[in-house]
Amino acid sequence: MGTKVGNALAATHAHGGVAVLDKGNGKAALAIGTANLHQFSHGPSVPECDESVMIAWGPCRNKGNAPDRRRPFNLPGGAKARHNRTMVEFMDFCKALLAKAGAAGFGVLAERKLDYGRQYELSDAGGARAVLSCYHGKKGFSFVTGGKQGHRLQEALGGAPKAAKTSQLDPFGLGFPHIGGDESGKGDFFGPLVVAAFYTHKAGAAKLIEMGVADCKTLSDAAVERLAHLLKPGSLTEAGLGLSMTLMPREYNVRYGATGNLNVLLAQLHGECVAELLLRLGSLRAKAAAPQAVLIDQFASNPRVLQQALSLPEGCRLVTRTGGEADVACAAASVLARAEFLNGLRTLSTEYGQDLPPGAGTPVIKAGREFKRAFGAPELAKVAKTHFKTLASL
Repeated sequence: MGTKVGNALAATHAHGGVAVLDKGNGKAALAIGTANLHQFSHGPSVPECDESVMIAWGPCRNKGNAPDRRRPFNLPGGAKARHNRTMVEFMDFCKALLAKAGAAGFGVLAERKLDYGRQYELSDAGGARAVLSCYHGKKGFSFVTGGKQGHRLQEALGGAPKAAKTSQLDPFGLGFPHIGGDESGKGDFFGPLVVAAFYTHKAGAAKLIEMGVADCKTLSDAAVERLAHLLKPGSLTEAGLGLSMTLMPREYNVRYGATGNLNVLLAQLHGECVAELLLRLGSLRAKAAAPQAVLIDQFASNPRVLQQALSLPEGCRLVTRTGGEADVACAAASVLARAEFLNGLRTLSTEYGQDLPPGAGTPVIKAGREFKRAFGAPELAKVAKTHFKTLASL
C-alpha cells in the first residue's frame, strides 16, 4: 500500500470512518467519515461536508479506464435524506390546506410546480376561481392566496395548518357542556352532504383529546374512521353523544332544487341534526345536563341563515366561528361527518362498480365522464351534486 493511501486510510479511521480502495490501482477511491478530510491519494481537495456524513473521492477509474464521474452517493441522515423528509412534510402541508379548501367548497382545477413550492388553481361549486400558492424555505412553510375568490379562500384557510394536530377543551369560552357541529361533502361533486353534531362536557372533552380527536382535515381517512368507531355515534359514552345526518345525492338534489342555495340547505340540515341531538339529550336528562351553547364551524358570512334554522332551548346560545374545529366538540363532529361522507361515497362506488373520487377537480371530471359513458347522464343525479359547475365539464 502506498504512503499516501496509507495516510488516507489512517486519517479516515482516526475519524471513525471507512476508506474503500480501487482494486485496479490500489489508490483510495472513496472515504466516508465524520470529519472533514481534504485529500486522498492524488485526488482533488474535498469541500467541507456535513458532520453527520462525509464523502470524498479519489481518482478511481472504471474498467474502461475513463475517469469516474464522482457523483455524490447518498447515505441515511445526509442532506439528501433531510431534503426528502422536508418535501414529504411540505406535501402534507399542501394536502392539509387543500383539505380545508375542499371543506369550504373549493376543488382543484390545475396544479403546477413553482420554484420552492407548488401552485393550485381552485374553483368553487359556482365556478368562482382562487389561487393557492404554497412555499417551503429555511423558515418553514407558508402560503399565499389570490384570484377573485382569494379573500374567501384565505378566510377558509384561516392561517397555516399547525404542526400539532390537537384541538382544545374550550378555546372560545363557551362553557360546559356544549355542542359542536360541522359538515362534510360540501365541496365534493360525488357523494353525500353530511352534517354532524357532538355534545360533550368538561370530562368528556378531556377524553376526546386523550383519544386523539382533532379536525378531520388534519387526519388520514383511516384515522377518521377509527375515531368515528370509538365515538359510537348515537350512543352516550364517557366522551359525550354524537350523531350525523346524511343527504345522499338523490335527496340532496331535490332539496337543493327547493332552496337554490347551498348555505340555506346546510343550515336546515344543521338545524335538523341539532334538534335530533337535543331530543336525545332530553330523554337522557338524568345523565346529561342541558348544553350552554352550540358551536357551528362557520360556513356562511351571514349568521342569520343558521339562526333561522336552529331552535335552541332557553339559556343555550348559537356561536359560529371560522376554524371552529379548534374546539374538540366541533372536531368530534367533523370526524363523524367525514366518516359518514366516506361511507356514503364508498357505498355509491360499490353500487355502480366504479371509483368515485372526492373533490371537484381533474380526477373527478375524468371519473364523471367515465360514469356518464357507462350509465348515462340521468344517472348522475343519483351519485353527484348536479348544480356543481363540474357537471358542464363532463
